[in-house]
Amino acid sequence: MYRLSFFLVIFVFAPFVVVRGVPAHSVPSIQPCASLPTSPNGHWNDDGVARLNVGAHNEWHCEPGFISVPSHSVLTCQTDSQWDEVVPRCDPCGPLTCAGLAIIPNGHWEFSTNCRAKMRCDDGYSLVGDEVLTCINAQWDNPLPRCDPLRYTSKESPSPCGCPAPSHDIPKKEWKLVNFTCNKQFSPIIHIGFDYKFFGRSYSRLLVSPNGFITFDTSSTNPLLPLGITLPNDDLSYKTIIAYWATELESLADGALTTYATVGDDGSRKFVLKVSNVPYLSHPDSTDRLSVEVALHENDGEVEHYYHHTPNEKQKVTVGIQDTHGGSAQAALGGEQSVVALEDKSVSWQQEHSEKSSKSVIIAVSVICSVVVVGVIAILIWRRLAKKRSPSPVMTPSNPTANLV
Repeated sequence: MYRLSFFLVIFVFAPFVVVRGVPAHSVPSIQPCASLPTSPNGHWNDDGVARLNVGAHNEWHCEPGFISVPSHSVLTCQTDSQWDEVVPRCDPCGPLTCAGLAIIPNGHWEFSTNCRAKMRCDDGYSLVGDEVLTCINAQWDNPLPRCDPLRYTSKESPSPCGCPAPSHDIPKKEWKLVNFTCNKQFSPIIHIGFDYKFFGRSYSRLLVSPNGFITFDTSSTNPLLPLGITLPNDDLSYKTIIAYWATELESLADGALTTYATVGDDGSRKFVLKVSNVPYLSHPDSTDRLSVEVALHENDGEVEHYYHHTPNEKQKVTVGIQDTHGGSAQAALGGEQSVVALEDKSVSWQQEHSEKSSKSVIIAVSVICSVVVVGVIAILIWRRLAKKRSPSPVMTPSNPTANLV
């Protein structure tokens, strides 16, 4: 009886019970936040649906080519039904959306329509760092790169076991004659047969000097380097030099021969200059003569010199390479040299790779190795589970109808 009376009292007076000082019938309902605007250049959340309930977080995404203004991208509905930040919009990107980019020596910026800036290094320079920077929330996502001079590293390799320096196995019919008219004129212009990159700049033609060097400056007129000059040298009238034995030679002597050929498949071709039995100008009748092959590689810009024989007479000789800026060379020799310095040896110059390229290769190799390891582990686990789950063999009668008898 008493229990029934208690419930009747609660039922009658419950509407007038005070909650936090407010009658129960007057407690306000919690309202959602105001609707968020839509835009053809952006959307809310990954699914494109804005959530308006109190405590909901909404992330604003701009389409490629647009950037969020203001820069914040997340809005939260507060308990007072107000958004905690100003509703952003998507404005078109432009070069000035992010802080201005510093001028990079020996390079320039190219801006695109998707909030990105790309660094282009000048000819003869190599990129170190990230090529592309993206403007995210009014900040560039990576440090500024730089453009360093493109360099070659030289390497001298003696022939193994005292054997002659390697020779290019090129059929005789492939060789073409370099026509010298005299020792004071370059050869006619020779077509390399592909675009050869030398210190980052592409060349398709060259000149051969009868005095032991190659140049890509096809307007050059002086085929003789100053005797014993050391490269690099900014005072030369032409800058692109591949000196394989630059000195006074007699390339028109009896028995002397200079030929060239381009061989190989697209992407891995090489241009080979072959100098055979060329004496010094001071001893044109000598049998102690220069024989060397010079190879220019299409795929990596490598320069190779194969020395079969160098004259025994001391002479001021220059061997090395120099680029268009006149300041990025490695000189193997220079000045008065012992004539047997490069006998039966090969010298090569290989282009140095940028830090970014090396890092990319390391990352790629690491990813491949990780994938292989994970794949092997997954196969082993799957085979073990499959073995455990396989049912035990069940013996079945050879004659199914025998049990029916």
